[in-house]
Amino acid sequence: MKPERVLTFRDQIILFWGKVRRFYYHTCRPDYIARNHLRRRGECTRCGICCLMGSTCLHYSEDGDGQALCLRHPVRPRNCRIFPVDEADLRDRDILAPDTPCGYSFIPIGEPLTPEPAAPEPAAAELAAAEPVAPELAPSASASFESEATESEKLAVSD
Repeated sequence: MKPERVLTFRDQIILFWGKVRRFYYHTCRPDYIARNHLRRRGECTRCGICCLMGSTCLHYSEDGDGQALCLRHPVRPRNCRIFPVDEADLRDRDILAPDTPCGYSFIPIGEPLTPEPAAPEPAAAELAAAEPVAPELAPSASASFESEATESEKLAVSD
């Protein structure tokens, strides 16, 4: 995807500063990244705008459908892997493509963090096909009851 508008010098400076800022955060402030990633929701939509911020990434390409494709995806630089760090990154990204929404968003600071929706439970057929646990390895309810009874008996005897 190509940027939706021509960048001014001011826009270019903002985007360059964003790269410096992210480099600083992943080099000196990994705690800041970790805290903000707890607030981050969503997933990459492969729009490729982040690959064009400041300069076009050397590893940026597009597949046949026009979706962004990273030629180094398994070993891409940390600056790419941590994007977006915070809301400032989303604002910077919107300089290039204000009409193309990013797949990521952030829970506002101060609001309670809710876990992202869990992966769906396996289907019944998958559960039925799973190997059963050998009875001797499965935890026994009676075993835990017996250990509790034993503890109770120990207390009664010691009194």
